[in-house]
Amino acid sequence: MSNMRNFFLTLDLEEWYHLEYFQNQNPEKTPIMVKNLSPFFNLLDKYNIKITVFVLGELIDSNIELIKDISNRGHDIGIHGWDHRLLQNKTTSGFINEILRTKEYLESIIDKTVIGYRAPCFSLNNEKLEALKRVGIKYDSSYIKFKEHPLYGDLSMDGLKKINDLVYEKEDFYEFELPTIKVFSKNIPISGGGYFRLIPKFIFSILWRQYLKTNSNFVMYIHPFELTEAKVHLRGFRLLDKIRFSIGRKNNLKKLEWFLKKCLNEDFKFVTISNFLHKND
Repeated sequence: MSNMRNFFLTLDLEEWYHLEYFQNQNPEKTPIMVKNLSPFFNLLDKYNIKITVFVLGELIDSNIELIKDISNRGHDIGIHGWDHRLLQNKTTSGFINEILRTKEYLESIIDKTVIGYRAPCFSLNNEKLEALKRVGIKYDSSYIKFKEHPLYGDLSMDGLKKINDLVYEKEDFYEFELPTIKVFSKNIPISGGGYFRLIPKFIFSILWRQYLKTNSNFVMYIHPFELTEAKVHLRGFRLLDKIRFSIGRKNNLKKLEWFLKKCLNEDFKFVTISNFLHKND
């Protein structure tokens, strides 16, 4: 496998109401974010950046043209599950059925084989990782070394061989790790999402410099609600959750552009996960 610097930018295609902290507050499921992604995809076109998009099955029906467009622009389409329930709450057979259902639906729309998966809230375990292999999935990106988060799964890389920075392999199945950085012996995620929104640019730059001392690849994830300032009425929701949802959203697309330009200047090659695997096969 090559030693060049690879940047895997990924989007988890889901709605604002799929956020775990809203689940027990019965949010009104009004789709708002996914239909506001044009500025983000135009930004990617501007810099000729291709990304990997993990799609939630229950959103396919209402976004068929968008998914076709994303695929036609050269982006990679993967699976984020059928719904956004944590995998701890699903049987392995139910999990397999929903992966097959989502895979077949996506393939019928984009007319390409779908080979990638990411678990909602990274809630994957090794039993379900093995199940993915049985249904034709070739790569996953749910592994993050951050046991402190109560929602994340307890995925172990035992039995997988590290073949590149953040990339593991076993019998033609690949795992792409979400990056963390060690600060005072603790792993701190810097892989995107809320971490990217919350950390001020100057601190993120320091962490980034530190990260590059020991790493050559980067996997970043982001969600539609972090790429648009579209308003959601959150009347009746807990104040803490309103703050968690809102903080850093304003100008986050500009902040992302700043970071992408920085990485292009540092000779990162933006690549979809499928293309990376294809080239290194």
